[in-house]
Amino acid sequence: MPDGSWLTVPVSSGAMHEQFNRVRISEHRDWRTDHCKTLRQHYGARAEEICDEIQRPYRLLVGLNLACLHVILSGSATSIHFQSHLDGGRAVTAISEDRIELAPISARLALMVSELGGDVYLSGPSGRRYLDETPFHELGIRVDYWEHTGPNPCALERLRQVV
Repeated sequence: MPDGSWLTVPVSSGAMHEQFNRVRISEHRDWRTDHCKTLRQHYGARAEEICDEIQRPYRLLVGLNLACLHVILSGSATSIHFQSHLDGGRAVTAISEDRIELAPISARLALMVSELGGDVYLSGPSGRRYLDETPFHELGIRVDYWEHTGPNPCALERLRQVV
């Protein structure tokens, strides 16, 4: 939020060990109404489209997250791709059911960037410890490392930019 506060969606107990696309939203209190009240206070009428999505009875966090991203990114040239739709469908797990490594993670990441036509892979600073840059370079992909040093940006600030 512009004032530095955060809005978080409550999730069901045990969610810490679930895959992201299986995390269930908890309905233990009326968080949806509270969040929309806060969003309207900060963003006025521009918050209505996000509030419409928050008020929908999404049961999975991924559904709400994707709907909110579509609202926030509308009008931009940004496209959304699912990792599970790339890398020949192998991207869902790094290790197969019988514990055989399917492909080195760096090679798989490089292939996904290539499939999307990318020429730069942006990693967080911890990537320096585990990322093998060789498969990226072999595909003509530059690897950059980014470390955030300011206040946390809020994606909802795009609402202020939308006319």
